[in-house]
Amino acid sequence: MDAPSVLLGRQKILLQPGQRFPVRFQFYYDKSRAEPGYGGRIMQANVTNINGQLLYANDTQTPLKHNAKIDVKRLNQSICTLEVIKALIGNRKSAWIDSQGLFVELPLMISFIPERWTLPSIVGSCLCATNIMPAIITWLRWYEGKRFSEIPYIYMIITIATLLFDRERSIWLIGSVFTLSMLDCTLSLLFFDYMKRFRTQYLTAVSLGEGLTGLIPTILLLIQGIGGESSCASNINGTIVALTFTQPSFSITVYMLLIASIIVGLLLAFVLLR
Repeated sequence: MDAPSVLLGRQKILLQPGQRFPVRFQFYYDKSRAEPGYGGRIMQANVTNINGQLLYANDTQTPLKHNAKIDVKRLNQSICTLEVIKALIGNRKSAWIDSQGLFVELPLMISFIPERWTLPSIVGSCLCATNIMPAIITWLRWYEGKRFSEIPYIYMIITIATLLFDRERSIWLIGSVFTLSMLDCTLSLLFFDYMKRFRTQYLTAVSLGEGLTGLIPTILLLIQGIGGESSCASNINGTIVALTFTQPSFSITVYMLLIASIIVGLLLAFVLLR
C-alpha cells in the first residue's frame, strides 16, 4: 500500500504526522472522473495553498478544511476502512451470493414445494435464460455513450435482490429465481466497469470478497445442518409406521432472511463507498 501523500504541482510529497498546510478549500470539477447524468457530481476534492498551487489528497475523498492538520494515522485508518468496504463490495460484485445460497438450500426446499426434484432443472433453466442481460447492458452502453452510468443499475439490482430473496412460495420462488439470475448475470459486468474508477491496489480486497461469495452460504448451511435423514417411527398405538425426517437447526425462512440481511449489508457498504 502506498504511503499517504499529496501532489504539489507535479511533485509528490509524503505526509508526515502533524504536518500542516495553510490551505483554503476549493471545489474542482474533473470531467474525466465525473459521473454522467449526475449533474456534475464532484469526484475529487482539491485545495489551494497561499501560493495558488494545487494540493490533491490521495486515497481519500474527504475535503481538507482550512488550516487542516493532516494526520497520517487517520489517513491509514481511512484507507483500511476503504479496503474492508471494497471486500464487501467484492462479495456482492461476483453477484452470486444469493444464487449460491439458493443452490445449497435446494435439498431442504424440495420437500416443501410442488416441483420437488424438478426444481434444480428449473433454477438452471432460469439462469441460462437470463444470460441475455449482459448483452442488453452492452447495448445500453453503446446507445447512451458517455451518458451511460452503471450506478443506478447497481442500486436497483441490490435493492431488488434484497426485496425478493426472502420469498418461498413456488410460483413466486420461480419468478424470484429468474429475477435474481438476471440480476446476477448483469451485476458482475456493471461492477467491473465501476471498479475502473479506483486504483488497482484495491483489486486484492475485491477479489477477497469475491471468494467469500460461495463460502458464506456454505458456512450457514453447515450451521443449519442439512437434515433429511430418514427414520421409521410408529404412531401412538403402534399400528402405523411412518417415514420421518430429522429437522435442521433453523428453518428455510431463517436461512433466506440471513442471506437477505447479508445483501442489505452489502447495499450499505456500496452506499458508504459512494
